[in-house]
Amino acid sequence: IYTLSLHDALPISDLYARYDILGLEVEYKRYDSMMIGMEKTIVDKLPCLGLTLQGKRAPNIPGPPGYIMEASKKDLTLTKEEFNSKVHHLQRIVGLLSYISHKCRLEMSYYVNVLAQHTLFPSKEVFELALHCIQYLWNTKNKKLTWKRAKVSNTIGLHAITDASHGSQEKYTSQMGHFYQLNGHILFARSSRSKLSCVSSTEAELNAVFTAVPRLESLRQLIQNLGFNCASTIHTDSKTTISLVTTTNVAKLRNRFFGTKAHRLQQMFQASNFQVEYVKTGDNTADILTKPLQVKLFTKHLEGWMV
Repeated sequence: IYTLSLHDALPISDLYARYDILGLEVEYKRYDSMMIGMEKTIVDKLPCLGLTLQGKRAPNIPGPPGYIMEASKKDLTLTKEEFNSKVHHLQRIVGLLSYISHKCRLEMSYYVNVLAQHTLFPSKEVFELALHCIQYLWNTKNKKLTWKRAKVSNTIGLHAITDASHGSQEKYTSQMGHFYQLNGHILFARSSRSKLSCVSSTEAELNAVFTAVPRLESLRQLIQNLGFNCASTIHTDSKTTISLVTTTNVAKLRNRFFGTKAHRLQQMFQASNFQVEYVKTGDNTADILTKPLQVKLFTKHLEGWMV
């Protein structure tokens, strides 16, 4: 809708325009693309955090590949004043990272979520990851969320891409990741730790799909209320989860808690509120929201939408 407004406001003779909207730098090219970044905000705000930023040694990813944080408050040997000072500093860092990642730098969502979970544990390990994220952001400050021109269709395609990393977090909880797309354009992302401890990857993936449904349904109803036809699709790399949603067999689930979730998804699927499609694990973009990937795979998942 906002893209249509820009298109209508742009004079016929102009093919390019730039806007600054609440810190978002929007570049609009008629009949081609729209790009959203926050380079000016990054340049203005990051040096104020009191961290040493390097100009040339640029991390290729927001955090070390395969790194799982296990920081604990027990490891801290700080006075009360030192603890409060470090927590306040860490809150400033995480607050700025969270603001920027939610606005347009969606690829950082996993690392920001991990830092947010450890805001009250200002250990050396936590600060090292925070500095790594800040350094990555500083050296990639010109990257922009990119929406290429989509094919005109009478039906808007609404998609949720889901993934879960089973038992990878504290107390063996899982990390869930969701991307939401509109006609192939990524709107926003969410990376969060599951409150449930799942005993299998199937339960973790099922929980991720179930968590995506309420937001997907709200977006679908909003789009339809605006007068557009909308088709919703959920993508997952778990064939077992797809089988549980599209059939009536829930015998593999260990208790009625996950069984009721599967039945609810079945009912909505049968009512044609959404479809479920399989995506190969190597092609699942939501993978970057659930775990620290290797550089090559992380870069692959950014192709086409983070330029």
